[in-house]
Amino acid sequence: MAHSFLLNYWCNKRVGSLSLVILLSFLFFLQTDTVFAAESIPHGILDVRTFNTPTSSPQTLSASSSSTIDTETLLIPNGQESTSYTITLPETAFTFSAVGIIWYGQGSDPEEGESPTVSFTAHIQDSNEYISRDFPTLGDDLKEQLPTGKHVTEPLIVSRANSLSVDVTLRRQADGTSPQVEEVQIIYYNTQQPITDAAMQSGFSAQSSGETTFSAAQQTTTYATLQDEIISRENWGADETLAQDEEGNPTWVPEYAKVKAFVVHHTAGGDGGDDPAATVRAIHYWHTVVNGWGDIGYNFLIDRSGNIYKGRKGKLGVIGGHTYNSETNTNFNIGTIGIALLGCYDSVCDTETELTPEMEAALGKLIGTLSAHLHIKPNSQTNLLGQDINRIVGHRDLDATTCPGTVVHDDVDHIRSLAQQQYQTLTQHPFRGALSAVTAISPSDTETADEQEEAPIDLEHVEIGEPVMVTVTYTNTGDRTWEQTSTRLKIFNGLGTNRTRLRHASWENDHGHIAMNETSVAPNETASFTFQIRTPKDPVQKNILTKLYVGKRKIAKSNGTASFHFIHSYAGTLTATTFPLAMVHETSQDVSFTFQNTGEQTWDDTVTLLFNNKERGTFSELVAPGAQGTITFTFSAPKNDTGEPIVKYYPVQLMHQDQLISGTRVVRAIGIH
Repeated sequence: MAHSFLLNYWCNKRVGSLSLVILLSFLFFLQTDTVFAAESIPHGILDVRTFNTPTSSPQTLSASSSSTIDTETLLIPNGQESTSYTITLPETAFTFSAVGIIWYGQGSDPEEGESPTVSFTAHIQDSNEYISRDFPTLGDDLKEQLPTGKHVTEPLIVSRANSLSVDVTLRRQADGTSPQVEEVQIIYYNTQQPITDAAMQSGFSAQSSGETTFSAAQQTTTYATLQDEIISRENWGADETLAQDEEGNPTWVPEYAKVKAFVVHHTAGGDGGDDPAATVRAIHYWHTVVNGWGDIGYNFLIDRSGNIYKGRKGKLGVIGGHTYNSETNTNFNIGTIGIALLGCYDSVCDTETELTPEMEAALGKLIGTLSAHLHIKPNSQTNLLGQDINRIVGHRDLDATTCPGTVVHDDVDHIRSLAQQQYQTLTQHPFRGALSAVTAISPSDTETADEQEEAPIDLEHVEIGEPVMVTVTYTNTGDRTWEQTSTRLKIFNGLGTNRTRLRHASWENDHGHIAMNETSVAPNETASFTFQIRTPKDPVQKNILTKLYVGKRKIAKSNGTASFHFIHSYAGTLTATTFPLAMVHETSQDVSFTFQNTGEQTWDDTVTLLFNNKERGTFSELVAPGAQGTITFTFSAPKNDTGEPIVKYYPVQLMHQDQLISGTRVVRAIGIH
């Protein structure tokens, strides 16, 4: 069962004297045997009791100076620079795990290096030790939001305490006037609850030497698997109803911004001991209810065992409440992820705590994994709201504060190195490759495979109409061996967005899916992929984009481009003919066909005229590119004994060494009487 107790001291206007008023309020939380369900944790003040405590009560407000307390407001007596008062609770109504202060009055913020004009010091008998510690002053994040005259400290997190006293110290302001304290509320509460073992098994490992390291499983942690490892709000026991209005809507509506940097904090209190989830719940209650934010301000929290807790509700990039600079009026919550380490890591702590290797590893792992997902290099810099900063900074780098403590701040460079290591592990794929060569051949048909010859092709002069076999060669630049059974080459158009028009009927699918020629290719060795392409009908420059895949996973850096310039070495166009439109059957006459050479090669006697699929002659002279040449032969009209005119069709085309010459094919029709 968890409780909340409010000790409220204020000026009793009706009796005109200073009274101590104790308000008891209890918050009851249901608990299950196995897992925390947020919806099963109701909240609400079930009982409020007011006591006018006489001066003879052990729970009294007493002055440490010689002055008497007979005014409605705490002031510094004349002639003194400071004074203190003590509120003592020898025995609290229940064992508590957190305590904080709200006070009303007038007091100025301290100058750098000076003490505040109003401060509070707690003296707590914890189950493990006696604690004497100043309440941390509230960050600028909330000061700007508070109404005039209201002041709030950060809570102190303890293990299990059942007594406390609070010193209220007043120091004169810079102008010599006394601060004024009109009301003090001491809020102590208990958030210790069981948490499921399964939720606490995501801690990060460290070697026995204390040197931070990542296990093999952690090195392959991705953003997707990391989300499963992070202890959810439900599992650490967040009471979601605390952050809802009467209609169930969130009181702090999530807003989002592009993440550019990470801000490291410490909670400046207890680390939670054997129940760190209780500390997270305590911070959540204080931020949500006491501060009035409507949720916890940090995006993530990490305990000393390396467990990571989900903080601010929302998706990645939700704006939290952890870093605000009031001097420059800069809201560094926008564009940052705030990560708080449970505990106090500065000389102001009772014990200046050292970071555990597990906590350090978890922080580097979290930032590195999120950076890989967000495409942010942890060791780089960025411009955040007009200020050039490192991607990973401590709170004090952006605001006038000691947070995250000297111990953590001195370790930020190492944390940045750990995050960069994780980032590189996730972004440098084990499968990598680089295109090293593209070649092509034109296989010639022979009677036996042993006699087959291969003629190399210049990619800048690929003959249209000829068979073209392309071989692309890749170097394995990764850490894994490529296997023939799983490694495939895919072929796309030049932009890499669609299939290419050079796809051949022999391909397995529109993108080729070409198997590797070798059985296996080890790192630093080369692999080859051979495939046929279809040549276009007209001269053109065509590019293809090639990519390698292992199964469905693309091999990193394997995009390669091959360029082909398709030409007609032998091409022509019919420009004139004397072939008649009609003839009498079984008569003959000389006919001629004149062609213009539109190719790149000179025509000689190896170029013949095919008429009705029969060779009918060659050019009598060489025909240079751009020139015209004529072939003449005798045509005999076929017999027609039908008594009626008939029409005959004759295909005509030039041929060079068994290869038809592009552009020269025509069909002539003739009437036979």
